Amino acid sequence: MKCPEDSASLVVASSEGHCGHVCSRCSGAWLPPSFVSSIAVERHFDPNGILTSLAARTTGVTSLPCPRDGTSLSRADLFDIELDWCSKCQGIWFNRGELSRLLSMHPLRSSDSSVGEFVAADVGVNVLLDLLFS
Repeated sequence: MKCPEDSASLVVASSEGHCGHVCSRCSGAWLPPSFVSSIAVERHFDPNGILTSLAARTTGVTSLPCPRDGTSLSRADLFDIELDWCSKCQGIWFNRGELSRLLSMHPLRSSDSSVGEFVAADVGVNVLLDLLFS
């Protein structure tokens, strides 16, 4: 996959406290839907709510291509963060600093949460499949 900002290769790495496909040049991060969902393992975060909000707050289409399928990314303002996302595959592009801002708005789950374990098992399979087929 290529960075939508500068076409550099994206590598799976930690980005601002979360796993994503990261650009070594611009420090942006691409999170496919399974990676976005994996945020709910550690944090009080509703991935479906985020995607619904992005769709409702879309302000237009950018010239940036989706790293996964080449579709032009849509732009939406969410929590005072201007995010680029793919309406086709539901992935989200985070410019440097945007992912940590989003994460800081969602508190960590307690370590004894059985919900977190259930979400982790389900999301873990999806993240693995996403890594294999991206």
